[in-house]
Amino acid sequence: MLTAACACLLSCALHDADLSTPDDREAQAAATLDTFIETLNDLDTEAFLRLFEEDASVFLPFADSPTRLNGIAEIRAYIEPFFENTRGAVGGDPPYMHLKPGDAAVAVYGDSALVTFQVVHPAVTSRRPLVLRSREGRYRLAPLHGSNVRPG
Repeated sequence: MLTAACACLLSCALHDADLSTPDDREAQAAATLDTFIETLNDLDTEAFLRLFEEDASVFLPFADSPTRLNGIAEIRAYIEPFFENTRGAVGGDPPYMHLKPGDAAVAVYGDSALVTFQVVHPAVTSRRPLVLRSREGRYRLAPLHGSNVRPG
């Protein structure tokens, strides 16, 4: 159901939209999640970074990024070579990854929304809460916290 609602609203994720009702805000937040996953699977650096606030903060779940990245410049400095290296290792055309969010939930709080989801693989479960802020009729990621849990 969430995917169906997101699909029809996907085009709104990068454009101004009417966020006047809670249902509109929830649908827009869900569409932003779909766009987030699409740009991540495509390893599209510019489209991915457009989803973030200029002052966003990100905790990545990787050993080589143990501290918070502050602001779009620091996020770009890590993401750009990571996406490039991954595209080179996978080869071919997008999508390069095939992440499918599960157990997605959206909660709207005024002009913000909390979107949570997980991606489950046998070796790791990746959990992601996204805090979205509405500005100028669209949601952008403010903080992102990535954590991975390994069985055992």
